[in-house]
Amino acid sequence: MRPVMELLKKFLLNMERLNPVRVLGEQREVLLHPTKAACWDSLHVVNLKQQRITPNDFYFAELELSYENWSAIEILKSVLPMEGKDRIFYRRVGQILHVHLKDHLLPYKNLIGQVLLDKIRDCRTVVNRIYATDNHEGDFEVEFLCGSPECEIEIKQYGFSFKFDFSKVPKSFCSWEEHGNIVKMLKLGDVLYEVSAGMGQCSVPAARKGCLVLSNESNPEIFRWLQHNAKKNNCPPRLRMFNKDARQFILEDLRENLFKLLLATNTTTYGIHIVMNLPDMAVDLLDAFRGLYKADELTDLPKNVSYPTVHIYCLIEANRTLEKAKQLVEEHFGEILNDCLLQNVIYIGNISQSRDLYRVSIKLSLNSLTTREIGVPRKRCAEEEQVVAIKRII
Repeated sequence: MRPVMELLKKFLLNMERLNPVRVLGEQREVLLHPTKAACWDSLHVVNLKQQRITPNDFYFAELELSYENWSAIEILKSVLPMEGKDRIFYRRVGQILHVHLKDHLLPYKNLIGQVLLDKIRDCRTVVNRIYATDNHEGDFEVEFLCGSPECEIEIKQYGFSFKFDFSKVPKSFCSWEEHGNIVKMLKLGDVLYEVSAGMGQCSVPAARKGCLVLSNESNPEIFRWLQHNAKKNNCPPRLRMFNKDARQFILEDLRENLFKLLLATNTTTYGIHIVMNLPDMAVDLLDAFRGLYKADELTDLPKNVSYPTVHIYCLIEANRTLEKAKQLVEEHFGEILNDCLLQNVIYIGNISQSRDLYRVSIKLSLNSLTTREIGVPRKRCAEEEQVVAIKRII
């Protein structure tokens, strides 16, 4: 039977809750996909004959299928008015499934929610994300569709437990895997500044790894969960938490702590990392590092200084290149990212039908930390372009 199955595996009828091999007394009946195995000659007939399988063993029969045999996507495609390349884009956080439905699919939102709840294993709640605007990819409101209305969940990752209320915690673009990638970069004794820490996905394991962590979260509700998760995971005092505006945190707490490290420690013996992981705002904060210090404040630095590496997450129009992500950071940072400044550009993944997520890592320098002047002209905003157009007309 095994050699026969090897020859037929590409032609099997693979559907949910359906075993393509059925026992008929002492024989076995193998169900083949009708489009892949349209006729006997479409199979590996020579090899099948060697296994004593003949054309007489190949036949068509009716098979009754039900709701349980079709996947959620197949069902939704068959009943919804899908337009062009439309698809139901959903993500899962614990037992909560969240979708972001386009306007023309909203009348069918309850149907969509019920199908997903029925078909996705271990799913207890389905919600729809509602953004403030069509192109805003950050904070969102949650519209309950079906299942349990309870949105408080607990997730265990990499040996740590994180609890939060999904309906009150804005979206974190970085996957758990990506948070893990940042933690893997860190070594015992390294320093991590997290500008928008969320509920501690990166800060908690970094602190437990033996890093000094300054973790900031501006949203009071998320900050409460950050504190909860730090306590729950027995984080050491080396994790210091702040509930401040992101720019204020950079200009005050990060500035003060980094100043002490640069002047009083040998920064070549450990790494300093700054993570900015809310892509809808991260690039807009880059100018806060320019001229963070006056030139005379850093005149007594040791000869060998290792400056911080900043990891910026940013959103680029889907199917653009790594170069576009680099250019976006240059425009906001105000400096060409040469080989000394640019560490790497990493494609993280597609977060919606129109946006890709990238991580751009740059090395700060004495020049950038003490110079306010912008070396790369930033693109004009829409208002500036309008003013220029009016002046030209006048």
